[in-house]
Amino acid sequence: FNTVPQGSNDNVIGVKFEIEGGSPLVNAVVNSNSFVGQNLAILAATSTGVNSLDLSAAGNRIDGGIGVENQSADPVMAKNNWWGCNLGADSPCGATTAGDDVSKSPHLVLRASASPQTIYSDADQSVITADLSRNSNLDQVPNGVPPIDIAFGTDLGLISPPASLTSQGKAASTLTSDNVTGIANVTSTLDSQVVTTPVEIQLAPDGPTGATGATGATGATGETGATGETGATGATGETGATGETGATG
Repeated sequence: FNTVPQGSNDNVIGVKFEIEGGSPLVNAVVNSNSFVGQNLAILAATSTGVNSLDLSAAGNRIDGGIGVENQSADPVMAKNNWWGCNLGADSPCGATTAGDDVSKSPHLVLRASASPQTIYSDADQSVITADLSRNSNLDQVPNGVPPIDIAFGTDLGLISPPASLTSQGKAASTLTSDNVTGIANVTSTLDSQVVTTPVEIQLAPDGPTGATGATGATGATGETGATGETGATGATGETGATGETGATG
C-alpha cells in the first residue's frame, strides 16, 4: 500500500480486509502509509473464526478518525504507528481504535533537537532536526513512516525552509540568527503535535586585535620657521682693571 488520499465523505475507509468463509489464513501487512482524513483507516472485517486473518500495521501515519477497527476474531498488531500526536492512540489528541484485541503500543513519537544549542547573534546557524524514527520506548523502528511534511517555526531569528519532508523518519530546517539575542523557541509541527526546541542566541564576542601594521615612511622636512624678535640689550659689564703705567720717556 501507498498513500491513501484524504477522505471526502462520511464513509471513507482507507483499507478493508474481509475474509470469506472457508478461506485459509490470510497474512496482511499495512506498512508505511499515510491515512489523513479517513473516518476509518484500517478495517479488519468480520471473519468466520479464529486463525483466519493475520493483520499487522506499522510505520503508518494515521491522523484523525478511527485508526484501526477490528471486527475479526483474530488480534491486530498495530504497533509503531503515528496516531496524530505524541500521546498515541485513544488519547485526547490521537486517532482512536475500535473493536477488540488491537495492540497499539509502543507508538511513534515526534522529537526535535538543535545542533548546536547555542549560537551567536551575527547570522550564526543551528540545524533543527525533527525525528519520527523512534517509538515511545525510545527504540528505533524497523518500518519507518512515509515521507511526511514537518512544519518549522521560530519566535526569534529566521527558519528556512518552513517545511521539510522526512527521509528515514527525519526532517531538518536551519535557524539563522539576525542580530537579536535571547532564546529562540523553534517549533516542529506534525498534525496535532507541536514540539518546541530552545536555542540560545548570544551576543557575538569581539574579535581578536589584529597585528600591528608596518611603520610608515618618514614625513617631509617642514619649512624653516620665521626669525624671532631681537632680544633685550644685556646689562653693562663691570669696569676692567687699570692697566700698568707705561715706561718714562
